[in-house]
Amino acid sequence: MPATGRDEDEVFAELATHTSDWGASALAVCLALEVPRTDAETRIREARPGAGRSW
Repeated sequence: MPATGRDEDEVFAELATHTSDWGASALAVCLALEVPRTDAETRIREARPGAGRSW
C-alpha cells in the first residue's frame, strides 16, 4: 500500500473506515512497512486507544 505513494496515515485511515478493528488496521500498516510482527504487536498494544498513549 505505501508503495502507491500514500503515507502510513492515509493507508491507516482508509483501512479504519472499512473495519472497526483498530488493531488489525494498525497491524496491516506495520506489516506493509516491514515492521517485524512481534515489534508491531508490542507497539500496537502500547498505543491502543485508552492506554494513555497516542499512535
